[in-house]
Amino acid sequence: MPKNKREKGVSVWAVRFTESAEMDIAAILEYITERDGIEQAQALLQLFRQGRASLAALPSRGHLPPELAKLHISDFREIHVSVYRMVYQTDTSDRCVYIHAVLDARRHVDALLRERLLRGDALPE
Repeated sequence: MPKNKREKGVSVWAVRFTESAEMDIAAILEYITERDGIEQAQALLQLFRQGRASLAALPSRGHLPPELAKLHISDFREIHVSVYRMVYQTDTSDRCVYIHAVLDARRHVDALLRERLLRGDALPE
């Protein structure tokens, strides 16, 4: 299957989750399953999938995370999915969106974002 397909006249970007983002989602879904049940976890998973699909169609739709803007880091954007923040980066050379983190927006994430995004969990080589 080609990396980028066209749907209804719109060029679709590839969207990939980093290993860290996949681990974030797994932990979130495990917590929701234990706390609220499998149906709630499945509903949230569907919202994450919708968020991913929206990035495939409109990768520039998100905004700069304020914690990173303060540090003059403008390579990353975020969208909100329910109470979660999907932090991502676009690579125009291969028309791909890399989702680096899925974080609870209610938590203080300054240090986590800086550590994760600046330590090298950025674009794969």
